[in-house]
Amino acid sequence: MRKGVASKCEEFDIDVDTLKQLASGAIDRDPSWKTVPCKNGWTYDDSVQSSIVIDYDLVCQYDILPTVALAVLNTGSLMGVALCGYISD
Repeated sequence: MRKGVASKCEEFDIDVDTLKQLASGAIDRDPSWKTVPCKNGWTYDDSVQSSIVIDYDLVCQYDILPTVALAVLNTGSLMGVALCGYISD
């Protein structure tokens, strides 16, 4: 949690009783609660077709990997075009 904004990749490190009280409205969220990375992963929408993000669980700490793969692909394409241009001449 950064500056009071909930994170999609973290959860509060609280026990079940505190969670029940929070859900019932008996207590309010305490800003001093520590957060931890999500322990149980993500639940994906089954109404959509499979995607690389769903298949390989590319969320949270792995969400940069599709961008890295695209950058490597584009760099390889650029080098391939230059090399093929040189070879064809």
